[in-house]
Amino acid sequence: MQPRWLTAQLEEFDYQTDYQSDMIRGLVQQVQSLLMLTSDVIQASKSDVHACYEKYLTLEKRYQAALELNAMRAQRVEDQLEASIQAEQQSEQQFDHCGQVQHHWQHQVDKAIQWVKYAIEEHNRCVDIYNDASHKLDNAQRDLRHAETQLDIARRRPPVRVYIGDNSRGEPQYRYDPPDTSYERAQVSSAISHVNRCQSALQSAAGQLKRAKHECAQAERQRDGAIDSRNDAIEAVALSKSGVELAGDAKHHAVLSVKYSDECSAVLSQIQVILEQFKQVYEQQSTMLGRLDNDHNDALINMRQLETQQETVQGETYTLKYTLQDKINLLIAFDQPLNRSY
Repeated sequence: MQPRWLTAQLEEFDYQTDYQSDMIRGLVQQVQSLLMLTSDVIQASKSDVHACYEKYLTLEKRYQAALELNAMRAQRVEDQLEASIQAEQQSEQQFDHCGQVQHHWQHQVDKAIQWVKYAIEEHNRCVDIYNDASHKLDNAQRDLRHAETQLDIARRRPPVRVYIGDNSRGEPQYRYDPPDTSYERAQVSSAISHVNRCQSALQSAAGQLKRAKHECAQAERQRDGAIDSRNDAIEAVALSKSGVELAGDAKHHAVLSVKYSDECSAVLSQIQVILEQFKQVYEQQSTMLGRLDNDHNDALINMRQLETQQETVQGETYTLKYTLQDKINLLIAFDQPLNRSY
């Protein structure tokens, strides 16, 4: 074998040795860079997973707070619904009662109007009786005055001569009696009695008229009071009707509140499912990061072993390189004298 060819083969082998050594060193550096990047990614992932865990804890606290608040709200709206139902029932009962009261006072107004009508008729009748009694008293008093006048006239008539016989001389004897006024006196007495009866009738009529006026005033007061009470009852009916409407609106709003509370409970149930899924994802990520961390630690150990082996190979490569270089130099030295001899 020629020394030049051997020298060329040795130089090629030296070049391949340098190339492989550089390639191994480059691969080791790439693996080191990849491990550093992996470490950064793992640390960033740990930070992200920890942030997700903190977010989960925050969401869990908010969920528990929302759950307690919704429970309180649900109890409150249930109480409101029950109270609104009772209020509506009471309002309806009050409305019915006010209607009965209105009917009662309307009946009282009708009775009072009939009473006033009767009292007015009775008052008018008593007025007629009083006027008739007053007219009769005037006539009786006029008749009394006429009878007294006739009695005075009768008393002023000349005495009545009454024959009582002859005296001893044969002469007729007379006595003079006052004029007979028995008829006139009877007329006066009758007129006085008639006046007294008319006065009694007038007094009785006056008493009846007074009582009729009092009864009329009382009936009018009763009518006015019944009308006021009926009007108050009508107003109470209107107010109670408004109360029924308001109670119905309150019940409607309470039913809507219960519906919204149920919807909130359904949403919270969905949120609970999502939180459970979020927790499972976090646990899976934590498990995966634990595996990645273990794999990364194993890779670091392997990397350290590879670095040790690379250093060993590098040392052996340098030894081999120096040996090859010596061989090449020897072959070159050996080949040169041969060339000069030729």
